[in-house]
Amino acid sequence: MSDEPYVRRPKGATDGIIRRRRIQKDKEEMKLRHSAKSVFNPQGKIPELFVLSGILSNDANWQLESAKYIRELLKSEWSFSLNEIYPGILLFFVEFLNKDDFPQLQVEAAEVLTMVTAGSSEDTKLVIDHGVVPLFVKLFNSPNKDVCEKAVWLLGNIASDSPMSRDIVLNHGVLNHLLELMDKVSEIKILSKATWVLSALCQGTPKPPFEQVKPAYSLLQRLIYLDDEEVLRNAFLSLCYISDDGTIDKIQPLIEAEVFPRIVELLSYPSRAVVAPAVHVIRNLVAVDKRQAQCVIDHGGLLHLLQILSRDYIMKSIKKDACFIISNIAAGTHDQIQAVIDANLIGPLVYLLQAAEFDLKKEAASVIFHVITRGTPEHIRSVVLTGCILPMCDLLGSRDLDMVRMCLLSIDRIFRTGELEKKAMPGGRNIYAQLIFEAGGLEKIGNMEFNDNPEISEEAVKISDTYDHSDEEVD
Repeated sequence: MSDEPYVRRPKGATDGIIRRRRIQKDKEEMKLRHSAKSVFNPQGKIPELFVLSGILSNDANWQLESAKYIRELLKSEWSFSLNEIYPGILLFFVEFLNKDDFPQLQVEAAEVLTMVTAGSSEDTKLVIDHGVVPLFVKLFNSPNKDVCEKAVWLLGNIASDSPMSRDIVLNHGVLNHLLELMDKVSEIKILSKATWVLSALCQGTPKPPFEQVKPAYSLLQRLIYLDDEEVLRNAFLSLCYISDDGTIDKIQPLIEAEVFPRIVELLSYPSRAVVAPAVHVIRNLVAVDKRQAQCVIDHGGLLHLLQILSRDYIMKSIKKDACFIISNIAAGTHDQIQAVIDANLIGPLVYLLQAAEFDLKKEAASVIFHVITRGTPEHIRSVVLTGCILPMCDLLGSRDLDMVRMCLLSIDRIFRTGELEKKAMPGGRNIYAQLIFEAGGLEKIGNMEFNDNPEISEEAVKISDTYDHSDEEVD
């Protein structure tokens, strides 16, 4: 099999390539023989010249023992670059990957190159320049499972090194062969590493072209039905990276696959490493396609989100994504707002409004804002009775204009709703106005009439005028 199956060559080009490679190898061999004169041998067990001679020899067993020694050397001395100590040695380990008749040597070579690519980007580039990427197709098809596993690990190190390295892998068409390997293997150990590689190929800035990673969708949709934490985590990370752009073409395959029930189910997975990317995938879905908000409700997602918001040990980033999802639901119909209330989500959201860090408070405020400004008087009453007025009035002193605006508009709607209810009952009172006054809201709103931001000051003046023209008295 050709070492470069994806390169279409004109007739006669192959011989030239072989000659150039032979010349390159001869040069590297001269460098390596020269480096053998050094005295670098930290373990002091095997003469260095013996090891390097083994690498250069035609004796496969000698090559194997020398490769094992180099591997152990790398394990004990992470602080040095193998190519700096032994210039030219990497080419020989790449060549060892071609030893199909000696899989033990292929495994050792792959391990050494994996450790090298775990170091600097310069070392990774050297491994790539020595032609390792086209070899993955052959290594994935090896009947030896250890060779497959080590090749997958090496590919992952290269793909995760940088967007440039990732693109080299993608441009060689290696992704399709990785997917074929994942489709036929049953060993969870290989599948777990391959899913990690898949996530590395989907991430990075700039992102890879969607058309290059789109083939991964069909396999990812099946992987999320497995029950292995690492596979689930990396499958969801891949879906996150692909769908983060926020365009319908990125999420449409996921919608059509009808995997929403499984994703919602995994919101209660015992490991946060799975829950975090699963929540983020749903966040991406509801952000792009508003119909997915109803899917969260239909598949019992609100109860899972309640658990996320109610547990103190859950990471802030997970709670922020959960709030974002609920906010998109609350921005929908009255029935969807009622579903949020019926799921008892308002209490935990008000608690976050009081006690969470500011960025999480802002996400919780967005939910409360949508419930109040888009809901019915009954919805507003439910939120007020849960105690939202005091924390919202407190947040009027925030320097974040978006937060202040949400709180102002919410308080305005609460006050106006109280006025309507007061007029509907002879001798009634606007109990909401009393609560706003007791929370110091009216005083803060009055001070905000002189805010430097025209939108904020105008809204404050409007609320103050509305209150002044009402016949409400506060104690």
